[in-house]
Amino acid sequence: LGWIRGWKITSVEYSICEYQKIIKDIRECLDETKCREGLRRLRLWENRCLCSIEHLKAICELEKIAQFTNDAEPKSLSDDEKESVKQHCANALSYCKRYGQIHIENMPDRGCEGTIVSYCATIPVYIEHILQYFTVGEETCSHRPISLDAPPPPDTTFFN
Repeated sequence: LGWIRGWKITSVEYSICEYQKIIKDIRECLDETKCREGLRRLRLWENRCLCSIEHLKAICELEKIAQFTNDAEPKSLSDDEKESVKQHCANALSYCKRYGQIHIENMPDRGCEGTIVSYCATIPVYIEHILQYFTVGEETCSHRPISLDAPPPPDTTFFN
């Protein structure tokens, strides 16, 4: 769970509340905004705040796993703990799916397509790896999607 262990659940919950307040403010602004461009931007901000909330909820689910697991000893979990990992991972994946559904509702340019592709190729895969690592003992991430657009290797001719 590496980087998840660095999150403080109280900070994540606080952030969710702050995003909810921002959404409320944005919705009030939407009621008073007449400019088409202003409405478009406000709707995008609202959408991305909603996405952020879903992502943070997924982090909360993973943080719950971090409370009773040890990355160095994944096979030490009891059957009940493995079931708990399965449930929290399922919840986290559900939040990730909702993130994607919300995100694609407002994609004004191709950069947004890149964001959702990147998200879907990282966070759900990470969660799936956590699930496999703690429930069946997977050590390498065998379910990672194949990258067809890998960057070229660095040019090292200068060093030769």
